[in-house]
This record gives sequence, structure tokens and C-alpha cells, in this order.
Amino acid sequence: MNNQLKIILIILSLGSIFLTYDRFEKNISLNKLKANFAITKGKIEKTFISNKTSLRGGSPRNDVTYSYSVDGEQYTIKNIENEYIIIPDVKPNVDIDYVVIYQKDNPKNSILLLQYPILKDKDFENYEKLFEKTIPKNTFKNN
Repeated sequence: MNNQLKIILIILSLGSIFLTYDRFEKNISLNKLKANFAITKGKIEKTFISNKTSLRGGSPRNDVTYSYSVDGEQYTIKNIENEYIIIPDVKPNVDIDYVVIYQKDNPKNSILLLQYPILKDKDFENYEKLFEKTIPKNTFKNN
């Protein structure tokens, strides 16, 4: 086996280990969030809607950066579309609030839920009732 092939095999092995570890970490974070969650209002700061073919060499996945407040503490988080997070292929309305689900004992562990827009105060009250006992089935991909 020549040296180039060995290097390629090492790189592929390390890459697969990294991807497996990353998926494992996401599963742990999501399970912790599901076990001890609360909701709040969040505001979109920035979005990136991909054309699904990365011509620039960047990520072919959609992402959204959003901010929210929990107990007076302000957080700004970026979610990247993955096997759990739903980010549509159309730019969301940045002028309204959306529901943010977060882990009560670690508010940085959160996900902006674009399928739950808050158009008026009554909407958030309805979402609080909806999320009161459990997380609705359509909240995450592959749920």
C-alpha cells in the first residue's frame, strides 16, 4: 500500500470518528433538552438559506441565528439544519417572534422553532398550553 492511500484511509477514518462523535453529542443535547424543557420567545437575527449545492465551498445547509432571553439573561445562538432541526428552504419572516425551546438548567441548549410563529400575544399563550405537558410530535425532524 502506498503512502498516499494510507493517508487517505487515515483521513477518512478520522472523519468518520468525528461525524459519529458529533451525532452522538447532538443526540445527548436533544435528549437533555427534551427531558427538561421550557419555551420562550425568540427573534431571528440572521438567516442563511442554501441553494443546496455549495458552489462557494461553504455549508450546503440552511442556518439561522437568533436571540432570546431567559431570566433576564440574553442569548444569541446559531442553529444549523440537521437531522433534528427544521429550517425551511424559504427565508422566514424576520419581523416576528418565534418559539424557542430550551433546556431549563442549560438555556444555551436551545432550538428556534420556525414552525411556531408568534404573530400576536395570544399565539404564545396557545403555544405555552400546547407545550405544557409534552413536546408536540411535529417539533423536530425524525421525532
